[in-house]
Amino acid sequence: MNKGLQLNVYLSKSKGRNISSWIYLFQVSLKRTTTPLVYHIIYQVIPPSLDISDDELFKDPPPKEEICFQPMPFAPAQTYGASPMYQPCCGKILCTGCMITSVGEMSEGTIKPWCPYCRIPMYRSRKEYSERLENRTDLNDAEAFYELGKWYKDGSMGLPQDMNKAFQLLNRAAELGSINAHNSLAHAYLSGRGVEKDMNKTEHHWKLAAIGGHEGARLNLGSMDYNDDNIDRAMKHYMISAKSGYDKALKLVGEGYKDGYVTKMNMQEHYVRIKSLLMR
Repeated sequence: MNKGLQLNVYLSKSKGRNISSWIYLFQVSLKRTTTPLVYHIIYQVIPPSLDISDDELFKDPPPKEEICFQPMPFAPAQTYGASPMYQPCCGKILCTGCMITSVGEMSEGTIKPWCPYCRIPMYRSRKEYSERLENRTDLNDAEAFYELGKWYKDGSMGLPQDMNKAFQLLNRAAELGSINAHNSLAHAYLSGRGVEKDMNKTEHHWKLAAIGGHEGARLNLGSMDYNDDNIDRAMKHYMISAKSGYDKALKLVGEGYKDGYVTKMNMQEHYVRIKSLLMR
């Protein structure tokens, strides 16, 4: 007669940051048979309910890691409806302006179709793209895990839709520090797509994404505070997001100034940029 035993083991691991740690839950099923013990391990990252201090939340985010070759950088990505592009060959993130310029020159035949950074030929198929991402995950590349998780979540780029695998990859990317993965997980918990809805986890992942420099996540935190009548906190979020040139945040700061929520002193840093936006 077979006997089974299920154990839940909780381990805590420091992230090496001041803001939080992660709790790992391993569900281990031990089944005793005539053969040696068989272990079934389910891996899940569970963000704990940790208090993130306002000092940590509202400090200036770290500088962008995007690489730019342009003598005069383009306007922020959302202005042109484009985004910085991750390169699965070298793991670099190239800015919007560089990609617009490079793709344009490639289409005209003035440069070869290769990565602007490492000069490795660009991928020619979805399969090759996926294979390069897999190779990058062997190096613990956070954005490679995020990209793969995104494709499995949507069932795109030739990969089948697999929500379990998607969340495993996205959680791994978040563990390695991907702000995009934190933002993606926040939206998943907000909508309930693939997981149960959980506003606490949504807010938690948005906070971690915002601290890492994700302007959209910080804008969402500001909207949450605004809807809760925490106007001062909302404006703080908007202004931090606006410093990176995020158009939506800039407009909201401008509206906050007109409504008297933002002081003239606060506006000085943003005045020129906001004025141009409000005159569109």
